[in-house]
Amino acid sequence: MAQTARQIKKRIGLTARNVAVTLIAGVCRWVPIEEINARICARPMRDQVLITVGVLAILAGLSLLAAQFGWIGMLVFWLAVIVIAN
Repeated sequence: MAQTARQIKKRIGLTARNVAVTLIAGVCRWVPIEEINARICARPMRDQVLITVGVLAILAGLSLLAAQFGWIGMLVFWLAVIVIAN
């Protein structure tokens, strides 16, 4: 049971870090995504967690702000996320 939980936690962490790297690379288009991923992976685990949680917290905060403007705000938010990630 503990091994399964550890594997699930590792997969979720890796997916969250990949999302954070994608969003950072979308904002900093002049730096390749491979370089951003290498820089984050080279940091200690604590820094990786802080970067990932920070990016996802900003994303959650912006979604709450967009939600204040109703469905149009959420539409603009999701379109902005898609454009940045693309």
